[in-house]
Amino acid sequence: MKTLTALLAATLLSPLAIAQTVPVQPVSVAVSPATSAADAAPVYRPTSLVADATVPRTADGRPDLQNAVWAANYFGMLEAAPMMLPPELTLPEDKAKAAFDKMMLMMSNSPQMKAMIDADPEAAELFRNFQGFPVVRGERRTRLIVLPADGKLPYTPEARKKATDPGLTKSDNPEDRSLGERCLSMGGEAPMAFISPMHPRQMVQTRDHMVINTEYGDEARIIRFASAHRSPVVPTQMGDGIARWEGDTLVIETTGFAANNLKRFTFPASLLLTQTSKVIERYTRISKDELIYQFTIEDPALYAAPWMAEYSLFRAGFRMYPSGCHEGNYSLPNILAGQRTIDIRRMQAFKPNDVNGDGKLDLEEFKKLMTSTGATGQLEPAFKRRDTNADGFITAQELNAEVKL
Repeated sequence: MKTLTALLAATLLSPLAIAQTVPVQPVSVAVSPATSAADAAPVYRPTSLVADATVPRTADGRPDLQNAVWAANYFGMLEAAPMMLPPELTLPEDKAKAAFDKMMLMMSNSPQMKAMIDADPEAAELFRNFQGFPVVRGERRTRLIVLPADGKLPYTPEARKKATDPGLTKSDNPEDRSLGERCLSMGGEAPMAFISPMHPRQMVQTRDHMVINTEYGDEARIIRFASAHRSPVVPTQMGDGIARWEGDTLVIETTGFAANNLKRFTFPASLLLTQTSKVIERYTRISKDELIYQFTIEDPALYAAPWMAEYSLFRAGFRMYPSGCHEGNYSLPNILAGQRTIDIRRMQAFKPNDVNGDGKLDLEEFKKLMTSTGATGQLEPAFKRRDTNADGFITAQELNAEVKL
């Protein structure tokens, strides 16, 4: 079983379609008559965090964040995507709908998406049920990043390359597979960088602690109100979070992330962390129905400057339910068993495809072997990955050392 985020990374869509809806807020965008298309470059005006009188409050006067399930059924890019979207951060409703429909059409025509729908027709329904771009205070947003104003992650060149590298997933042992497949991390950690209808959240709020519970995976982040992190910080899947109030905004600062959980799936590319990244989240309930979520990441090892993203969650008209990931996790043993079958077939096919009998495969021999065992996709990059000594040939040992489903 995979989370929506993990499966989207490979196929753009999740096989687990859910019919959850969140009310779409009306859009009101002021446009100056003197504004031209050339002037419409992304410019961020800080979002008002002033709450209205409908916000419920606790006995000590704090905004009550816990009397609702918070969810969103939108699809938003983390950063600007010039090939798919207009450069503006906000769009009026008609233009937002046209841009969103165009983006969805481009994605639905991709080979990955078509393969996903063939494998699970329910995926198409989930795709159709997205309610457009994210909405913040009635404005449609084409992306989540608001600072820097151009909407692009300020990655260093090395970090950008790493973020766009899909990497190689082995299947020799359960530990080789993703945390999502193993039901160990299902998207409840900081930051919440990808909007998903599969991740409704509910909070428990006390004077000493905050608990943020994510339905998918039943993940609970327990955050203490404190002025300093533990010393030393012990890395964990959820990191070491400390909370404080700044006026009516709940601020949570998290660091100390586990070494095996430093990538968050977002679209169009992954978001990277290091174990010492500082993630600063801000939760502001501005009305009975809307909660603005903002997060800033500071990490000079990855980013040229701190950056910030934001979107809104809305009070949902449904409750949360227990998640049965482990109970229904039939995919992991099947993945490992399937890979063992592939390993055997490839090793059995090695000798017949070693045409000249030199104990090695050149590129053409490798292509024939892979094709004969059902492999698809780009085979030349696969050849280069396995050719660990870069001599232009693959030995039986190199073939068996690295496998990819």
